[in-house]
Amino acid sequence: MADIASAFCACFQGLQPVFNRVGTRAGYISKFDDNLSKLRSALEDLIAKRDDVVCKVNAEEIKGHKQLNEVERWRSKVETVETNTNLLVAKASRQRRSTCGYCFINIFSAYSNGKKISKNLDEVQKLSSEKVSEVVTRQATLPVVIEQPVQQTFGLDTNLQRTWSCLMEDGVRTLGLHGVAGVGKTTLLTLIESEFVEVKGNFHVVIWVTVSEDVDIKMIQDDIGTLDGEMLEHARNIVEKCLGLPLLLKVIGKSLSSKKTADEWHRELCTMFEATGDEVFPVLKYGFDNLKDDAKLCLKYCALFPEAYKIRDDELVEYWIGEGIIDEEDGRKRAMDRGYDIIDTLVKADLLVEVDKSKQKVYMTA
Repeated sequence: MADIASAFCACFQGLQPVFNRVGTRAGYISKFDDNLSKLRSALEDLIAKRDDVVCKVNAEEIKGHKQLNEVERWRSKVETVETNTNLLVAKASRQRRSTCGYCFINIFSAYSNGKKISKNLDEVQKLSSEKVSEVVTRQATLPVVIEQPVQQTFGLDTNLQRTWSCLMEDGVRTLGLHGVAGVGKTTLLTLIESEFVEVKGNFHVVIWVTVSEDVDIKMIQDDIGTLDGEMLEHARNIVEKCLGLPLLLKVIGKSLSSKKTADEWHRELCTMFEATGDEVFPVLKYGFDNLKDDAKLCLKYCALFPEAYKIRDDELVEYWIGEGIIDEEDGRKRAMDRGYDIIDTLVKADLLVEVDKSKQKVYMTA
């Protein structure tokens, strides 16, 4: 009798792993509804935490700060998990376990979705438990110099090297370039300016000023100081009118990036806000009005999708072509290329938003 009991115990122990696996798999079905409810709740908590971080980042970016890489990475992971979870919840809700019993197909479907829900719940809870740094941004480093575009040059390498070496000598405060018209003085100066990109710590900022032949250094310095003050005052007014909203600040910033004088800034801002006392609409309308006609129609088409609906770039371009917004007369490849160009334009204008760094999906700005 003892031998039988011993054999039974040995057999039971051998089958224990099998029972455990069966129990785990059965749990995916028995806990289906409970885990689905927990997943919805955990995702809501994660989104709330993400939104708090986003608000904090936006508030700091208005002050000129830049988002930390670790915060950007966490937000990217949240974005991915949110998308996957919403798809899973929608699918599981449609195939939700019936209380009236199972057929084989229903049991298999419940097991498959239940397993995914359990795994997804762990991912959401893990992300939500990750401690995001209290400090979410850092002070952005302003460039010493903004590189100017320059075409490929020939025969200037020697002059560039000699001029740069002279400029880097201790005690050199002034350097003159002279020559007949068309010899390449401006091109050489542009190349010299670009060299400052590689110089670290020796210069605070490089300013390019065009003056007449009757030059007064003191007057130029005073003008630069005055210009900085006027630009700063305009910048403060812009932040106030835009209510600190990052989207509006980015739209205005891009439109003003090609304006070099305080008067140009003043005229541009007057044009932007003169039509109405409302701050938000004229800025967005200004960005829209600067689009080409086909880009305007493409953006209007995007308004047909639900809010924040994420769509693949290639699908969106196909829709535009299919609706005749983009002409296919010059061939399909050229039409597709034009579609991608329009997406780039709308993204740069902050009227469409790229979902992630893969740049394969976009959605319309809410």
